Amino acid sequence: MNSTLGRVMAGAASGARAIICRWRLPLSLSALLVAFQAFGFREALEYQRAAVLRGEVWRLLTANLVHLGWIHLSRDVVGLFLVWSLLAQSLDEYMWLWVLLLSGLAVGLGLLAFGPGTAWYVGISGALED
Repeated sequence: MNSTLGRVMAGAASGARAIICRWRLPLSLSALLVAFQAFGFREALEYQRAAVLRGEVWRLLTANLVHLGWIHLSRDVVGLFLVWSLLAQSLDEYMWLWVLLLSGLAVGLGLLAFGPGTAWYVGISGALED
């Protein structure tokens, strides 16, 4: 009986590791987004057109990592997990990171080039929809 319970426990632990491994990218990104929200990094990282034009080019990317509030963050994290659950197996993790980075940069550059009336922007949903 003890060996059977041990095998079941080992199988459950192995299954949990596999799930965490499969979901580690959205889990890690979500943890980063929550940390940025909790520590109030929005003002330092949001897209601000005037700041970007003054040379703060990191804002083209980092605006995707900060949110208006906890509800906005929650909706975007749900969207991240939905996109991941639907499309995770199409690319490996490194390609997903590149896609997210390039999509986020495309949003920032698109706002800069084609949205002169957009003074500020935050949220990862733009990168997820790109």
